[in-house]
Order: sequence, then C-alpha cells, then structure tokens
Amino acid sequence: MKLYVMQLLLMTISLSVIAQNKDELVEKDYFGHRLDWLAEADKAKPVLVHQEIVPLQLIRLEKDSSSFQGWKAVQVGPVDSFYSRGMKEQKQVVIDFGKHYTGFVTVHIAPYKKTPDAPIRLKFTFGEVPSEVAVAFDPYPGGLSRAWLQDEVVIVSEVPAIIQIPRRLAFRYVKIELMGTGVGFDFKISQLNLLASTSVTAQPDSLKAGTSPLLKSIDSIGLNTLKECMQTVFEDGPKRDRRLWVGDMYLESLANGQSFKQQALTKRYLFLFAALVNKDGYLHGSVFESPTPHEQVGNLLWDYALLYNVALRNYFEATGDIATAQSLWPVAKRQLDTGSQPNELSSFEM
Repeated sequence: MKLYVMQLLLMTISLSVIAQNKDELVEKDYFGHRLDWLAEADKAKPVLVHQEIVPLQLIRLEKDSSSFQGWKAVQVGPVDSFYSRGMKEQKQVVIDFGKHYTGFVTVHIAPYKKTPDAPIRLKFTFGEVPSEVAVAFDPYPGGLSRAWLQDEVVIVSEVPAIIQIPRRLAFRYVKIELMGTGVGFDFKISQLNLLASTSVTAQPDSLKAGTSPLLKSIDSIGLNTLKECMQTVFEDGPKRDRRLWVGDMYLESLANGQSFKQQALTKRYLFLFAALVNKDGYLHGSVFESPTPHEQVGNLLWDYALLYNVALRNYFEATGDIATAQSLWPVAKRQLDTGSQPNELSSFEM
C-alpha cells in the first residue's frame, strides 16, 4: 500500500512539473506557436540506424615525432589473441576499431582459471587519435570540463558479466587497464562490441572520375564526420558538445544538402530553434534537445540569428516546402529587427 501511495505521489509531482513547464513555454511564446513548432520538430525527428561493430586489431602506441601529436599506432596482432588470454597476463591493452564511430560499448567478462571471489576494477580510456590514449588525462590543465574526457572506471562485482559503458562514446581506439582484482583467480574479456548510431540512411553521389586520391580521402573523412554528427539533430560534435548551435546547423545542413540530402533533419532543427526563441522573439545561439527541448538562456548571437534566415531559405530552395517557410517566416523577419537593438545582442552595428 505504501508503494502504491508513493507511486501516486511521484506521478502527481511529474504531472505538476510537466504542467509547469508547459505554462512557462506558453508564457514566453512570442509568436504564439511554440507548442505547435515543438510538435513539428518532434515529427521530423529521425529514427536512428544502429550497426554492431567489432574491433579490428590490437595495437601498441609508439612515440613518433612525424605523426600527429607525436604518437602513432603500430599493429600487434588480431583481437582474438586478446580474447583468449587472461587479463592478469596482459595488464593493459590498446584496441583499434579501424575507424571512428559513435555509439555505446558493451564488454563481456568471463571467468578464466579458478573461481572469481573478488570484484574486478577496470579502466577504459577512449580516444579518437593515438595520442589521446597514450598520454594520461591527469593532471588536467584544460579550461573545458574534465568530465568531457572519455575515460570510465568500472567495478565488476560478479563474473561472468556483461557491462555497458553508460555514456555514449565517439572514438576509434580504446585502452583497457586492469586496476585491481583478487589474487587467486584470473578472468578474460571474451567480447567487445560497439553499437554505432547515426540517422544517415542515404548514400551520397560518387565523386567525378579522375578526382585526386587526396580529395577522395578528404571527402571520405568529411562524410564520415558529418554522418556521426547527424544523430537526432546536427550535433556540434558527437564526442563533446552536443548543444545545437545555429552555426553548426547552417554548415552541416549545407554539407548534407550536397551529400546525404536528408532534409528532415534540417526541418527539425529549424522548428526547434523557432520554438525556443526568447520572450522578445529573438533566436538563441544554441539550444538543447534533451532531456526536454530548452534554450541556453542569454546566448544571443546576432550573426547566428541571420544564419538561421539563410538556412531557412536554403531549406526551402532544396525542398520546395513552402508550408514550413511560411510558418517560420515571422521568426526570420523578427531576426532582422535586431538591428534596432544591436547592443543587447552583439557588438555589431547597422
């Protein structure tokens, strides 16, 4: 009975918070369409495509002044040689997934030689380039939050076990270190998987015959980068900043228009930003889609507001979607009014 009462109480609190959030949205609704535009953004939200990826090989990291940031990866052997041996014997390994991916990592841990009778402490460090897993993160001198760096300490209480790293990761290399375990047994990692995600389903047109190898390589890397940034929005970057910036939307939608041509993602972005304008109708430079759509208060960038207008025009020219263009025209028009209040929004003057 107590559990039932507690569930009712939590439900009442949740409904109250939802109602309060809706009231706040309506109160700040300069154009009178905030909830409608949020609904349009939600309808344009893509379904993510998932692909299970397995590691390519074991590597070792070597200092090399001619390599990017002074480190290079050298192939050691097949990943099966890692799976078949105990972690006590190996202590530390570096695994190469072959290319850069974004997704969730799952680790399968199995007993190996005698019965496990103590917890296992493992550290995982994920990196996009060799130097990122070769050089220790700490002490950390950076200005950005230390929490952005992709390392996780995992405690495994029982073996066998299947562990999923809780955060989404963007990486190519992973370093696994044995930090501690019981003295009377060993264990092994029997499987390592990555469930990669993107909203991209289309294949871009091939480059023209005779394109130089260098341009082909640049194009391939650029397309893979864009593909990983195209999740349920155009992300600033799948590894670090997932805020939705107008500037990123503009640039990524341009690249998308010449490659994957998935315009629904641009439409979603346009409606999200329109729905989250401030009380005076001006666009925020960045917004968030999770846990619920919300703006970054105070982040008003006049030049970004004008980029929104260009992105809306580009979207209309690419799709012919006049309904969306007409719906969002008042938002675009309002951004031109920033010229009358430049000191509040930017250092530019008209």
